[in-house]
Amino acid sequence: MKVKYLTFLLLGLLNGLFAIGQINYQNIKGIVKAKDGAPLPQAVVMLDGRFEMATTSDLHGNFEFEKVEIGNHVLVCRFVGYEDLHVAIKVSESSKNDFLLVMEEEQTMLNSVTITDSKDEMNVLRQVQQVELLEAKEFYHRSLSPLEAVGMASGVHIRQTGGMGSQANISLNGMSGKQVATFIDGIPAEFYGQGMSLGNMPIEFMDKVELYKGIVPAYLGGDALGGAINIVSRQEYQKALKVSYGFGSFNTHKANFHATLLNNKKSMLLGAYAFLNYSDNDYEIDAQVPDQFYNPVDTIVNRFHDRFQNGMIRLEVGFVDQSWADYLLISLAYTDLSDQIQHNAMMSQPYGQAERAEQSYNAMLKYGYAFGDLDIDLAVGKNWINSSLVDTTLNVYTWDGDIQTQRAYGGELSTSMNTLDLITNTTFSRLNATYRISPLQLLNVNSTLSNFSRSGSDSTANAYYGFDPFENEMHMLKHVLGLAYELHSTNKKWAGVATLKHYFYQAEGFEQNRADNEVIIYDQKESRLGYSLAVQHKLLSIIDMKMSYEYATRLPDVYELFGDHFIVKQNMNLSPETSHNVNLGTRYNSEIWSAEVNGFFRKVDDIIYLKSSPFFAQYQNLLKAEVKGVELGFSILPIKHLTVESNATFQDIRNKSSKVDSNTSSDKYFNERLPNRPYFFSNHSIGWRKNKFSCWWNGRYVEEFYLHWEVDGRKESKPTIPRQFIQNIGASYTIWENQLTLSLESFNVTDQRAYDHFKVQKPGRSFAVKARYVMNR
Repeated sequence: MKVKYLTFLLLGLLNGLFAIGQINYQNIKGIVKAKDGAPLPQAVVMLDGRFEMATTSDLHGNFEFEKVEIGNHVLVCRFVGYEDLHVAIKVSESSKNDFLLVMEEEQTMLNSVTITDSKDEMNVLRQVQQVELLEAKEFYHRSLSPLEAVGMASGVHIRQTGGMGSQANISLNGMSGKQVATFIDGIPAEFYGQGMSLGNMPIEFMDKVELYKGIVPAYLGGDALGGAINIVSRQEYQKALKVSYGFGSFNTHKANFHATLLNNKKSMLLGAYAFLNYSDNDYEIDAQVPDQFYNPVDTIVNRFHDRFQNGMIRLEVGFVDQSWADYLLISLAYTDLSDQIQHNAMMSQPYGQAERAEQSYNAMLKYGYAFGDLDIDLAVGKNWINSSLVDTTLNVYTWDGDIQTQRAYGGELSTSMNTLDLITNTTFSRLNATYRISPLQLLNVNSTLSNFSRSGSDSTANAYYGFDPFENEMHMLKHVLGLAYELHSTNKKWAGVATLKHYFYQAEGFEQNRADNEVIIYDQKESRLGYSLAVQHKLLSIIDMKMSYEYATRLPDVYELFGDHFIVKQNMNLSPETSHNVNLGTRYNSEIWSAEVNGFFRKVDDIIYLKSSPFFAQYQNLLKAEVKGVELGFSILPIKHLTVESNATFQDIRNKSSKVDSNTSSDKYFNERLPNRPYFFSNHSIGWRKNKFSCWWNGRYVEEFYLHWEVDGRKESKPTIPRQFIQNIGASYTIWENQLTLSLESFNVTDQRAYDHFKVQKPGRSFAVKARYVMNR
């Protein structure tokens, strides 16, 4: 889909829903404390007692609501081990609208808090497990993607291959790639397609991000080896209009639109959501271009074939706050993505014509209701994804965009050329039930089932090989069943969660014999058990200690099992990856400052690794590894309006594969640090916010690391990803009665050469301007 078509759709939705009308409202904020003055983090605060108008307090107990109508309201606050608090407030133009909520501990556990919805139930579970919460509203005024926001958290490292839309690899406490699962509202993110990945969706789509380090809770129905990221999307159950537009360097444009209409009498909801991202990604890089005598000359050029665009339109209709349902919502969504491919893995060869595209069609039904002490959440969905890859040119390009010569055969990406079209169908269901056995006990059950199929055609490859390897359909059925039991002590100092999971998959694929084109069908089944235990101890009202152990499993995916039918061969004997995960951490919170220390240990077996040979590649269970690490973080408010935050992570990832395991001739690499993995990185930020003005600085440091094994070669000649310190600055100002926010930001302000991968250059200094308009009613 062209940019202009999505733009017209955005404008049409804007014109159709803009008639919501303007009223007077103010932002309100406050702090949640215990009677002894200690701040209460992750307390649930609801406006007028409505769970759809809920937020959670941060590490310092602070909370905030945007665009609250002037007049009388009620704040309802809930926190485990404390009595429910109802505070009548009056929001006015003349006051600061800053409120203090002081909570009292329960006198007896028989009178403990009755949790009435699934959001509160999950908040209980999060307090016991090792989780970090990122409030997305802190980034709404910035020109960031969710991927960049997540990269600021401790223990997280993001590696990208370029600018907007580039491939991204997420590392969390030493685990990376497919070992870290990503979810959207508890649903595996791959269900939505690449157009809704962390790097491609807008920051305004999110309400918060949950980073689970080590243990993956039962209510997230997926398989992961070492942690998970759950995107909690925004739910607007009121009349609202939110629009933002930003533009910046490299012809980058980001537009976002969100509108909801609510019939207060019938609680019928109608919502529309759309976004559009576009960038030429034509930033400057260092490259070599041949002169008239074909000798390479060092020069600076602009990337020339790296355009990226994606967008989404989603319509939602349903009912909220009914006697028979907390919510019943049906949504339809269309996502479109187009991506030009600029170069190979090490940026040694530019491409000038290869490109890929994807269109996704999604339908989903969500239902939630609290039956007394039982909460039910149900999601059922169907997704159709059409993806294509075009690679048909014989031209060989140089970095200045000129054609240098032509190949005798083959495309830019493969020896066969490709005009590949794939159709992927996925059916998905998720049932999550939470039952409060008693004021001290909680039971959570989750069942997640997905059915995946893929087939396609490639006429160009068919002409080259004599058969079409994509015409045969592949299937994969996956089911994850989780059971969690939580127990609190009567003195409220101890809490624990025990979890048991069952993983099952059944896959059906094929291999085609190139000699006689015979199709060989393969069928594979596997089931595994996983389990975990997490314990929390409140040493003092301001000090928490958390300990956890998990035996985790990650099932192989379709590509790892069946290959690509060209270079990567099938391997139906792949075993799931497994890991013993241990976490130990402590956190101190006060009104002025907070600090935390977390240690982690991973013992990983049967790592799925792509082994290459001169003629083909194949995924095999080759590696064993051991991960030890520690992360430190602190936040301080040295003076009013000023916040200083910093975190650092050290991780030591060692090879524990013997020569027998790795099929090598010696144990030369045994107990050596795994190559091409960063081992030390840190994030730092300073922010100032007063009234309508805010400004910020943040920096990220990554220590240099080697591309290959450290024991090989001389240090001065080793291929190295260099030490880097990338800094960003920005400022924003709010006008029009807090309705319009304008911001200006500069990324990589010192214009350093930035690398996440060896020789693959990321953008230098860039600028972005953003305007965000919000109107609630």
